[in-house]
Amino acid sequence: MEEREEVLTREERVAWRVPRRARLCFDLAAIWLQVVAGVILFLRFRQAWSLVLAWLLIGGAQHGLSMAAHEFVHNAGVPGNRRWNDWIGSWLFAAPLLLPFRLYRHRHLAHHKFLGLPRDTKRLYRRDVRGLRLGLEIVRGLSGADYVQHAIETLVLENDDRRREHRSPHLDLVPLMVTQAILIGLFALVDVRLYLLLWVVPLLTVSISLGKLRSIVEHHNDAGASIVTRSLRVRPLEYFFFARLNFNYHSEHHLYPDVSYQYLPLVQERLIANGEQPAPMERHDSGYLATLWRLCTHRFARE
Repeated sequence: MEEREEVLTREERVAWRVPRRARLCFDLAAIWLQVVAGVILFLRFRQAWSLVLAWLLIGGAQHGLSMAAHEFVHNAGVPGNRRWNDWIGSWLFAAPLLLPFRLYRHRHLAHHKFLGLPRDTKRLYRRDVRGLRLGLEIVRGLSGADYVQHAIETLVLENDDRRREHRSPHLDLVPLMVTQAILIGLFALVDVRLYLLLWVVPLLTVSISLGKLRSIVEHHNDAGASIVTRSLRVRPLEYFFFARLNFNYHSEHHLYPDVSYQYLPLVQERLIANGEQPAPMERHDSGYLATLWRLCTHRFARE
């Protein structure tokens, strides 16, 4: 997407790359605290309903961890110190999700570079997912089938790219193995089986489904129409499950991917103040749930 250099000054572009540390630490810690809350909820009640709620809380937090990893992929976690940025992004946010950080960066930056083109690494939004098809996509996500397919695509079908971009694959594997061992050890303090029940299950089902639905809302357009990036207005529930770290300002992020999430609302205000008209690739829309409902009920007009 073409950036609009006239909207932000060069000084603002530089200043808004650097997040406020206190808020960054609070926002990132809150995601992990949500994981802890889900675990405590289940351990306190150990009922079917508490397990389902724990899966939702933990899966939502895991989705939030992937959004945190996304900030570090763009070098926006610790700007100016690539080594610390990548270490924190990999060990604290990507690796716990079994997400190879360097491979994730390669594929995600390709998504930005080739948005809507054949080499775009996100392909779901090119399909027609309206009506019953959306329900089938949700079933695929909750069944774990999407996780398996995604793993195959990234680790097998993209193997040539991985070899070119990652000359030392062990640099990705070590954080994955160590963080999983730590998680297993922590759950084993109570019952080692909880690692599978409260970490692996929501990761393979709830978390992957939330990421899938979020991607559909942010980029999907009516069948056959142009690709969009969409910013959304969110309520607290949608924030916790879909839009941690201002992810709902998705158009602004694609316009200025080097700007910290903390300043994306200001970017939107600046765009509106400058009289920027939403182009087909930048439509500002309603919330995630409202957009999904429109897809489900076929009320999804061409843009």
